[in-house]
Parts: sequence; structure tokens; C-alpha cells
Amino acid sequence: MSPLATHITKHTWASNTRRLSASAGAVLLALLALLSARVAPADDAAPVTGRAAHGARLLVQTKGGVASAEVRALLGQHKAARVRRIRAIRLHVVTVQADQLEAVEAALRADPRVRFVERDQAIPPAMLSADPYMADAYHLARIECPAAWDVSTGSASAPIAILDSGVDASHPDLAAKVMAGFNVFDNTGDTRDLSGHGTMVAGVAAAASDNEMGIAGVAWSNPIMPVRVTDTDGFAYTSTLAAGLVWAADHGARVANISFAIFGGQSLEAAAQYFASQGGVTFAAAGNDGFAHRDQANPWIISVAATDRNNQRATFSSTGPYVDLAAPGVAIPTTARDGGYAKASGTSFSSPIAAGVAGLLLGANPDLTPAQIGDLLAANARDLGAAGYDENYGWGLVNAADAVAAARVTLTGPDTTPPAVTIAAPGAGEAVRGIVTVSVAATDNGPMKRVVLHVDGRPRGSDVTAPYTFAWDTRTLAAGSYSLSAIAYDASGNWTVSPAVMITVIESLPAARRNVRAKSRRLSQGHAGQS
Repeated sequence: MSPLATHITKHTWASNTRRLSASAGAVLLALLALLSARVAPADDAAPVTGRAAHGARLLVQTKGGVASAEVRALLGQHKAARVRRIRAIRLHVVTVQADQLEAVEAALRADPRVRFVERDQAIPPAMLSADPYMADAYHLARIECPAAWDVSTGSASAPIAILDSGVDASHPDLAAKVMAGFNVFDNTGDTRDLSGHGTMVAGVAAAASDNEMGIAGVAWSNPIMPVRVTDTDGFAYTSTLAAGLVWAADHGARVANISFAIFGGQSLEAAAQYFASQGGVTFAAAGNDGFAHRDQANPWIISVAATDRNNQRATFSSTGPYVDLAAPGVAIPTTARDGGYAKASGTSFSSPIAAGVAGLLLGANPDLTPAQIGDLLAANARDLGAAGYDENYGWGLVNAADAVAAARVTLTGPDTTPPAVTIAAPGAGEAVRGIVTVSVAATDNGPMKRVVLHVDGRPRGSDVTAPYTFAWDTRTLAAGSYSLSAIAYDASGNWTVSPAVMITVIESLPAARRNVRAKSRRLSQGHAGQS
């Protein structure tokens, strides 16, 4: 699919403010009166062992068409030990000797079979404080949530994945909402909350509501899918966040929340794109250092800044061109670990508010695509700051009522439009040798599923994340002309075959081996197992 429209074109969208209905206001007052003021203190992977180990961790994504044996040999050549493989996006988490980190990083980056290499970063939660709980759910009124609840309370078939420190599944305001999840960090099913951060985030997004106890989450009806991505100190990592997104996508999540400030990074871009290809939309915290960051937007993640109770930018909220939306983030009442309640501040709690509103949209219209959800949130946000888009508030303050109303009338009929696909490089008639990068351009009106490269009509590799690139090893081929084509599949099952491009392979093998390679070509150019 194309990246979320909020990242592509910065139009000026006007949003209309709405008055709370009398019935919705009464619901909110009733909820506030019931609040009690108490405080209580997949893939192949090895357990992650802590921040010290990550100083020499690299994330390596190979291009499509690279066989498993080739990957093992490549990593072994550089003495890089693979500790996790995220199969869906061909991402390999490897460790190297600390004194060899830069050399190995450079060598892998230069290899034509590698798409990118980056370091595995430790990321703290985007929380500033967790103060004693007070019955003040002002944030729900600011985003006009009670009016939205008159139309949608969410959807039981649209889980919200909380990628965090775990969730207290025994909490009385969460117990009925928490579904089975996964512990990416330890590679187990144990999603108990070690630090309390995840429980607070989950409560903001989707605590049980209208139950005469505790607090009201934004998305009443959406299940909570706990995905633990942190170490025992509450730090997440690029690798665990990427693995968590893939796991959540593969297990039916429609919304993912990452209450960690993530600035750029190709691994997370690939993982969030994969999540979108499975029909999900990802939200993340904008950060709490209060500085202006020049990082460009991740086109597959909606970044949420924080406002205070006066609809002003919270002093701690980070700014920059990556900010998409704003939501309240100061003194937000929520669930606390061990059955209690607290109020907390930080963009950690702005992000799940927006994620919860996405859950409401899916209750109003379950067939919305990730791009449509992003468009609806942006188009119906309350403009704050400079007119139109700005780097403090993005498109503005999330407005649940307007977005839900618009979602109900958004057309989501069957998608029968096939993707457009062409071989972008190498060009027709080009002469090549060695390991050749084949680039495929593929676009669609909705989520893309995958692109498969064919050589002489036989599959040679697949890719699920754009830009679609393949490593075609011509060293095993005899000299001559070869036909390159690609088939692009979208999430609705539509597909298109690209026009074929004829390429000339220059002989580079010893003469004695030419007949063997030519025979091999005739017998099989089947799709090798990839890693």
C-alpha cells in the first residue's frame, strides 16, 4: 500500500468542533462520580539478556531471493552470531565482538545481498511521572469521547496490541479485556507486567468501561493483546519492537501501540509496513525531551504528541516533522499494576488515546484500511497552533466524535483494483554480472501483500516490504539473455504480472563449468528457501 496519507501530502483540513450531547455528558459525569481515589504500588529467537548485550547487536535485512544457506554463510564469514530471525521481513538480529562492531557493520552494509544494517537501540518508555490517582478524566471530554461512544464503543474483533512491559491481566478494569499475548523479550507466553508501564498504557487505550468501577478506557469493546518487548528495567529495543509488531500482525491485531519514542529506523519501518499489510495501523509516542527533532516521519507509524488540559502543547512534548497528531498527555488517570489506579504524564499516554480512537473507528466501520484510519484521524482533528499541519501538533488534537461519524459514511466496498507493477532496475537490454540488485516498483490503492520476482518464468524470491528489492545471483548462470518479471499481490487477493524485461548476463564462470551451469539452468531455477 501507499504510506499513510498523513505522511505524504500536508493539506489543510478544517475540523468542526462539536458540543457534548446531554446524554454523553451525563455518562461522563456518572463515570467520574464512580472513580475511586486509591493507589497501588514466534520467530526463531534466544532470550534477550539485557542492555549491555545490545551494544554489539546489529539488525540486518537481506534482499529478496537470498537463500537461508547464503545468509548463514554471510553471517559466519563476519563472525556475526544470529540470535533472532524475524522471518516475515527477513530481519536478522546478530551479535558481534564489540571491538569489531564498526568493521562488521560496514562490511555487511557493502554486501550486495544486504538491504540495510542498523544498530539495535535501547529505548526507554516515554513516561514522565505516575502520580497518585485522582478522579479527573478530562482527557475524554477534550477528545469528545462520550459523543463518540453514542455511536461506537469499539469492536471485539479488532484487538489493540500493547507493545510494552506486559499487562496486569488480573486488574479488575482489565481482566475481562486481556487476551492471550506473547513475550518477545524472553520468547515465552509470560506477559506479566514487570514495571507497570504497560498496564498504565493498556488502561488508557481500552480499560473496561461502564462497569461502575475505576476508570474508562477509550475503546471499551476492543480486546487488549499484551506483547512484552522490554527488559526487566523497562527498556524496549528496536529488535523486540520489530518482532512484536510482526507477532501482533500474525495474530490478528488491528491496532498497535508503542509508547516509546522511536525516531527513524529501517527495521521498524519494515515491521510497521508489514503490520499495515495485514490490515493494522501503528501508533507511537512522539517523545518527552521537549526538543525539536529533525527526524523524518516513519510513513507507517502515526506519531502522537502531548497536550495539557488547556489544549496547549505539553512542555515536555517533542516536536518535528514526524509528529502526526496530538492527544492529552498530562495527568491521565489510568490503571496501575497490582489492581490500583494512578494518573500519569507523558506521550506514552497520548499515543494510546489515539490508538483507542482507532479502535472506535473500527467499531463504526470494520472494513477501514490503515490508510483510511490515518486519513480520518487527520481530517477530523481539531486544528491547534499554526493553521493546518504544524510540527507541534501535527494535524491537531484527535477528535473521536467527528472521526467516528466520518468513519460510518466512509465507503469500504470490495477492492477489485489490481496493483501496478514494473521492473525498475536493471533496465531492458542491460548487461549484468555477479550479484545484481533487481528493484521492483509496485503500488496499490490498498495494502500490498507481497511481490515475487521471476526469472525466465520461475520464482526467484519474494519481498513483503517496500522498496521491493531482490539479490539475483547471476554467478550460477551461463551467459545469455534472461527474462525478468514480477507479480504483485495486494491484501484483497488482486494480482498483476509486470511486463517482462530482457537482461543479458555476461559469462563470468570458468569455461570448464559453463556446461554444468547451463544444464542446471535448464533443469531448475526454482525458488530457493529464503531466510
